[in-house]
Amino acid sequence: MKKTFPILFTIFVFSSFLVAQVIFDTFDIGAKPSTREGIERQHFEGVYQKLKIKTITGKKIELSKVKAPIVIVNFWASWCLPCIKEFKSLNGLIDKLGKKKLLVVGINSDAENPKQTILKTQKKHKLLFDSIVDSEGTVAEKFMVSSLPYSIIYANGKFLAKSAGEFNFLEKGFLKKLQDIK
Repeated sequence: MKKTFPILFTIFVFSSFLVAQVIFDTFDIGAKPSTREGIERQHFEGVYQKLKIKTITGKKIELSKVKAPIVIVNFWASWCLPCIKEFKSLNGLIDKLGKKKLLVVGINSDAENPKQTILKTQKKHKLLFDSIVDSEGTVAEKFMVSSLPYSIIYANGKFLAKSAGEFNFLEKGFLKKLQDIK
């Protein structure tokens, strides 16, 4: 028995490891693959935490330090008709929620005379939010924006929703979702 004990013990240990490996391989107890939505959420939240911008009025905004619980980053251009149409509901949302609860940051992509174009558009459409010049597309690239209008909505720094194309910010379901945010 003394001679066979080490061999039997080795076989027992090896068999135990083999059984454990089969169980590990059979049952999926590892990490789940990331979904597209999860990757997108992580990306948008990562950009939000790092973004520091300066509006055309000289106001410096560091999104991670914004006190308003709701932040909308709205990409637009003066030549984009859906963008212009969207302004009315965006202004309405600002009126409805107030500037303490909501911060809208416009990211303008006009190439020619961008500052003057933004000021002219702000005056013409009585925009209630500030914008930055992004004629080179560096901010749009960070957010992976490829069409206009495009909005990314955050609640307390966390990605809530996005809108590609014209969006009615006064839509009842959307408003209800925002009104519960504190």
